[in-house]
Amino acid sequence: MKNYKLHVPEGFKDTYGYEMQIKKEIENRVLGCFNHYGYTHIKTPTVEYIDLYTENGLQKPDLYNLINRQGEVLSLCNDMTKSIARFVASKSNDSFGIERYSYIADTFRYPRLYQGKNHQFLQAGVELIGKSNEYLDAEAIYLAYMALNHVM
Repeated sequence: MKNYKLHVPEGFKDTYGYEMQIKKEIENRVLGCFNHYGYTHIKTPTVEYIDLYTENGLQKPDLYNLINRQGEVLSLCNDMTKSIARFVASKSNDSFGIERYSYIADTFRYPRLYQGKNHQFLQAGVELIGKSNEYLDAEAIYLAYMALNHVM
């Protein structure tokens, strides 16, 4: 029987030292850029109810599932957009204006075929909540461009 105490699961890795320092520097630069353009940083839970990621009653095959002590099925965060949409829908909102959120968080996906792919990866981005128009689309594209320039 294999001793797993000193092993990391397939698709995951430890990050430390210089690599961790560079990763944190990139995160800080990207978040600083998002903040500069008026986006509020948000941190949602790493674990959500599986219903958030279920479409038409079908579970997505790339989810990492858990069962809590109450027997409820949970999933590790698979996509930040859905978590932020859940947050916005769950809060009472009297304004109908544009809401701007930014995030950097670990997300988890179980690929159909491993092929050396990571199962845990960092997802960064912004969400513009409100009426859609070409100016807001252009803002999001411009912000992606600016964020990439901040890390180069």
